Amino acid sequence: MSIFEPETEIIEKEDVKIDDGNDIKKGVFLHNDHFNTFEHVIESLIDVCDMSVDKASECANKVHSDGKCLVAKDKTDDELKRIQMDLKVRGLDARLN
Repeated sequence: MSIFEPETEIIEKEDVKIDDGNDIKKGVFLHNDHFNTFEHVIESLIDVCDMSVDKASECANKVHSDGKCLVAKDKTDDELKRIQMDLKVRGLDARLN
């Protein structure tokens, strides 16, 4: 290298994801428990997750048979946390995954 040539550092371009607080998590899952009634679970899903009666009933049955059901997805972190907390306040076992 010549003393007349500036030293050059080559920096490769990387894919950079900027965290703007609106990234999407996988979702909120409702887990089975042994004390909430189907009616309470269905009513909570309708109120908190804006589900139809049919969808909320289907989800309640899935929780009962499979142990858990995805109740919210494709939302921001804040929206998912709000849904999780609203379900927890109603005594339901809701978890962010």
